Amino acid sequence: MTKKVLILTFILIFTMACSKANLYSLKTDLSHEENVEKLINQLDWENKDSYKIEIKDKTITIIFDNNIDYFNANLKPYFVNGVYLLILTNADDINFENKRGSFFGIDKKIANVFLSAQCNKSLDDIKNSEEEFHKLEKFMKNLKVDS
Repeated sequence: MTKKVLILTFILIFTMACSKANLYSLKTDLSHEENVEKLINQLDWENKDSYKIEIKDKTITIIFDNNIDYFNANLKPYFVNGVYLLILTNADDINFENKRGSFFGIDKKIANVFLSAQCNKSLDDIKNSEEEFHKLEKFMKNLKVDS
C-alpha cells in the first residue's frame, strides 16, 4: 500500500512539473480570459506580488499590487514574459503597471525587431511552431540584459 502511495505521489509531482514546463500548450485566445490568466500564472515572475489582469481590444495589462520603483529594477522578466504573451495569445500589446503607474510595455513591432535580430525569426514563425518556441525559451533563459 505504501509503495502505491509513493508511486502515485511521484506521478502527481512529475505531472505537475511537466505541465508547468510546457508553456506552449497553454496557447490561447484573449477571448478566454481564464486561460490567459492560467498562462500568466505559469510565467516566471521575479516578484510574486498579487496582480489583476485587464484585457481590452488586443491589449493585456497586468497591474501588480505593489509600490516598487521599477526605474532601477531588473526588467528582463517583464520583457521575456511580454514576448511569450505576444506569442501565446493574439495580443498586440502587453503593458505592466503598479500603484505608481505604467512601468513597462512591449508590442508586436518591438518583439519582431528583437526576434529578427537575435533569432532570425518573427513572432509568427515562433507562434506557429512549438519547436521554435522551445528554442526561444532556451535562448531567453540565457539572455543577458544590461541596465
